[in-house]
Amino acid sequence: MKLAWCFPGPIEGLHDLSPASLRVFKEVVSGLAKEDAKNISEDQWVVHKPVLWLGAARDAVCVPQLRQPDPAFVTNVTSKVIDVGHWLMFDAENEVNSELEAWLERL
Repeated sequence: MKLAWCFPGPIEGLHDLSPASLRVFKEVVSGLAKEDAKNISEDQWVVHKPVLWLGAARDAVCVPQLRQPDPAFVTNVTSKVIDVGHWLMFDAENEVNSELEAWLERL
């Protein structure tokens, strides 16, 4: 079986996913950024800027209870879990956009 992120174009039936949508999987498996990551100094590991983190309650891949940002590394985070599957930006685009707009207004 060929993995979905190996295909060169959109995957029929998966919300018109493009190669760009799946690029993160290619990067992780290939180790492309591994050398670059070595050049990030420890004082740059912590994000002090505002961060919006949205999780998907029915995500079997990135279970939100296990994926929320670690407060030791993200100091100013707003978190929300939406009751959809893995591709929340496709399955709940209106709710994602509403959360994003509300978060931006609070900045």
